Amino acid sequence: MNYEIYSSTTYTNYMNIAIIGSNSFIGRNLIEFYQNCNLLLIGRENNFIEKINQFQPNIIINCAAEIYDDNKMWESNIFLLKQLLDYCKDSKCKLIHFGSSSEYGRKFHPIKETDFLDPTTMYEATKGMGTLLCSVYSKKYEFYCTVIRPFTIVGKYEKPHKFFPTLYKAWKYNIPINLSEGVHDFVFIDDFTKSVNKIINYQEKEYFNIVNVGSGTQLTNKEIVQLFEKILNYKYTINYVGKLREFDSMKWVCDNTYLKNKYQVHNFCSHIEGITIFINECNKLKLYEY
Repeated sequence: MNYEIYSSTTYTNYMNIAIIGSNSFIGRNLIEFYQNCNLLLIGRENNFIEKINQFQPNIIINCAAEIYDDNKMWESNIFLLKQLLDYCKDSKCKLIHFGSSSEYGRKFHPIKETDFLDPTTMYEATKGMGTLLCSVYSKKYEFYCTVIRPFTIVGKYEKPHKFFPTLYKAWKYNIPINLSEGVHDFVFIDDFTKSVNKIINYQEKEYFNIVNVGSGTQLTNKEIVQLFEKILNYKYTINYVGKLREFDSMKWVCDNTYLKNKYQVHNFCSHIEGITIFINECNKLKLYEY
């Protein structure tokens, strides 16, 4: 996405918002959520700091990340972040950085912010390194930075190969699916953006904070398929793959006590409600059509 500015008014405390990674799944949904703010949208651009300097944001939201290519992760997950931190160091601009629940590695209990990091992949390691950089920079140079660690965020604008779009396309075009074992703490995108907004507008007392965003409920992939079947009144043709990927776990759920108690985020929609909204939005927006 090219450099663009949108303007109007909204209910957030931050009127000038720079969204880094604006063409990502989360970025596109944040653009809709903050459509009445003055937005600076940054995609994959080399001179983005110059544009940020010109725009002078009240807050920067960094949702840019490389997930798949190990060779590109240093540039996107570390070096890009360092440039943002250097800007915030001098400008004292507030930074919201999206980390990942996978930084914790495999845990066999609900994951909370105080759990130690135990990455096993390059993605998990570079995201964990990003968190450490945020911690050091914000405390040393005294600007506010919050690392949000999402669990499994689902909803409109996900990439077509992801789980929910795959189930939607399989129903729409009556094609079989491959289904592996696995569990997730699924968070629907509308709940996530509302949670992010509460975190953004909270008056922090400490310069650095980490907060997990998850529903606190774990479902298997098979249970999600069954909910889709119930809502759609449709029976999928399933090829069971069975084997977990190296980074998957049979326990992956958020301990969201901190999110609830500090930021007063309580009401996550049910999985039935969330899937229904997802299907209706895909139909309305004509997403994932061949």
